[in-house]
Formats: sequence, C-alpha cells, structure tokens
Amino acid sequence: MVGWFLFVSGLLMGVPGTRQAAGDSLWITGIVVPYGDSVVLWFEPGELPGGCLSLLAYIPWRILGGAQKILQIEVNGRILGRERLTNKQDSIRYHDGRRFPWYDPRVQAFQLFYSPDLEANKRDSSSRYFVYNPDPYLYQFDL
Repeated sequence: MVGWFLFVSGLLMGVPGTRQAAGDSLWITGIVVPYGDSVVLWFEPGELPGGCLSLLAYIPWRILGGAQKILQIEVNGRILGRERLTNKQDSIRYHDGRRFPWYDPRVQAFQLFYSPDLEANKRDSSSRYFVYNPDPYLYQFDL
C-alpha cells in the first residue's frame, strides 16, 4: 500500500465528517478525539501536496485557558517531533510573559490550547492566556 498513514491523538474540532479538497490542500474536519483516545487517517499519494500536513486543533473549553501536551502525531509508524513543525517558534509566549515549549520530547506531544473556538486567541488579547502567535491553533508539519 502506498500513501500516508496518520495516527493522531489529542483533540481536534470542526464540522463532523467533512473531507474536501480546497485548492492545493486537503481539509478533513469534524474529528473529535476524546481525551486518551486516538484516530487513524489514511491519505492517498498526492493528497498531501508537498508532503505538508496542516492541523487546526484545540481543547474545547468555555474560556481561553492554558494548554496541555496531548497532541501526538505519528506518520507511517514514526512520531513527529519539534523538528517537523514548520510554523512555530521554539516556545509559546503568553501575554503575562510566561514561556513554554511547543513540544515536549519526554511525552512526545505538542501543546494544545484550551479555547471555546478557533478565534478566542484573536478576540481576547487582554487574557493572561493570550498567545503571541499569528495562529496558535494551526500546526503545520513537513513530512
């Protein structure tokens, strides 16, 4: 079998059951992964243009909050580490000055933010949990 085998564990949100091509990107939305569970996705050759994987992800929460190291991504049997993340600096910087790494090699997982939606960080820049990043919910990986 030729293609990409993707294993994701963490929480991803969107419109249930949607899979569509948009320009040169493939969007799969509506994947909700309960804490401690995982999901497996299969991609055909050519579905991931340039070998780039992009995810929009957050932990559903009533207000903008902190983060947890729970997003683990495995492609073809290999867990993706920090070196594959292309759209983030090494650390997260909160409004109150605290810094944390995006990736923790001890648990082999990326931080996901507590948020009511994918826009809260853009709306609430006065929150102590506001993150200085153009899009803290977007994770892009070079495969």
